[in-house]
Amino acid sequence: MKKDISLFGKFLDRYLLRPQSFKLSPSDFAFLYRNCPRCFYHKVRRISVKSIPAFRPMAGIYNIIDSGMKKEFNGKRTELIAEGMPLGHIEFIDTDKIESLPIKSTQGCSTMFIRGKLDAVLALDDGTYGIVDFKTSKALPEKVNIYSAQLHSYKVALEHPDAKGLRRFPITKMGLLVYEPAGFTNAQIGEGALRGKLTWLEIPIDEPGFYGFLEEVYHLLHSRRAPPKSKKCDFCNSH
Repeated sequence: MKKDISLFGKFLDRYLLRPQSFKLSPSDFAFLYRNCPRCFYHKVRRISVKSIPAFRPMAGIYNIIDSGMKKEFNGKRTELIAEGMPLGHIEFIDTDKIESLPIKSTQGCSTMFIRGKLDAVLALDDGTYGIVDFKTSKALPEKVNIYSAQLHSYKVALEHPDAKGLRRFPITKMGLLVYEPAGFTNAQIGEGALRGKLTWLEIPIDEPGFYGFLEEVYHLLHSRRAPPKSKKCDFCNSH
């Protein structure tokens, strides 16, 4: 019996199902993957569109705060920053780019690897390391779940880097250092300053849970079909 294969089907067989190496960006797990698996699928596979947003762009003021936090905390002892932080000091690295070795799945022959940018690490007093990610937001408990996969991605990349990657081992603590602006002061004529609270939100380490999550991600990416459009995705609903 003669097979009837469409041109689109040939494209799928040739380009979508052959072994690949999927690049995963840690920041995509916090927003893009959660809000629109379809856009995540298209972005990682580089299909059909060129400008899928990974997350909402940060306003300039947030970039200024983020840069200011990094400058202020460079080398600073954690007990002088926020209550509950593991004891040690913040360590800024020469490059904030990290990349992991290929990650194999039990579901197929393609692989995944993590590549992204890191805020800072913690050099802990017990000789181990931690991961800290800076946020300007409300210090809500649900942020622990929202950012868990992102920080676990950093952990995998630091503990299992590629040949040229940054290595920090072992990672025993992870968390968010959240700055929540709470007021404004006018101490001098023509100048204003924000004041607020710093909160440490620790993220429990769950490697089996994270690798289970990666299997879910792999299953999505290795599918012949992209997921349906998300009703809450403005990008999907405008294309």
